[in-house]
Amino acid sequence: MTEDGGYLEYGPSIYGDRVVYMSEIAGDFVWTYDLSTSELTFIAFDAWSPDIYGDRIVWMYGMGFSDIYMYDLSTSREIQITSDEAHQGAPVIYGDRIVWEDDRNENSDIYMFTLSSAELTPLSEMTALREYVESTYKCHVKTKTGLATLLDRSKSFHEKSEDAKAVSMLKSFIHLADKMKDCGQISADEADYMVKEAKEIIYQIQAQQE
Repeated sequence: MTEDGGYLEYGPSIYGDRVVYMSEIAGDFVWTYDLSTSELTFIAFDAWSPDIYGDRIVWMYGMGFSDIYMYDLSTSREIQITSDEAHQGAPVIYGDRIVWEDDRNENSDIYMFTLSSAELTPLSEMTALREYVESTYKCHVKTKTGLATLLDRSKSFHEKSEDAKAVSMLKSFIHLADKMKDCGQISADEADYMVKEAKEIIYQIQAQQE
């Protein structure tokens, strides 16, 4: 299937007639090879650990503090799935779900992202999270007001297509939720839920910018 020319080719994964693999040339490349057409397609540079399901290919980009990316062959669109500063690696995709190893909690955990959830817009997700803060979440009034205000500002910036500012407000929301958890004003479960939802909104906004 491949003529390596002296280069190392390794780490294959197959779905149907498509094979994805890594090739060590002037760095690490991810390629896909279509067995039915003999077509070879370049996917990504500085990439490792590819996996494929249907038209979707996932991989980890970079070493050390790496992130997870996905490429859709049907739309020729690349999407960044994670953006945390910690290491994320060894992604696997099945159906609409991507799972990977994640070190953001200073130990190795398994995280999952559902691609169908990306069909929800950032605005609808912000509205849902704000409703949770206002209606479900029980805490100090000033803390609730602070969290809701940050979501309102993020929503306003996103509606004006000022996405960098919208993401900045969401990061401030995450920081405040974590801070309130540390001082005991928010339970760990409530804070972790709000942080997870806010990070998913950030992922959605960044994916729309691709």
